[in-house]
Amino acid sequence: MSEGALFGELAALGRVPRTATVFAEREATMLEIRWQGLRELRKYDEGWRRMIDQRYRENALKVHLSETPL
Repeated sequence: MSEGALFGELAALGRVPRTATVFAEREATMLEIRWQGLRELRKYDEGWRRMIDQRYRENALKVHLSETPL
């Protein structure tokens, strides 16, 4: 992952278990934003909402649909 990368947002917003764990190879500064904060950012920032929706479609939608009994 590169500097400024975002991870874990879909699990946080969906309040579901993470599918991966991330370890830093060198010293890193991290910012943790709780799901409530992510929800508020998504609510008030169109760019953030578009990015999260796109990431959901790319990463989580296939899994969600494959686990749906229909």
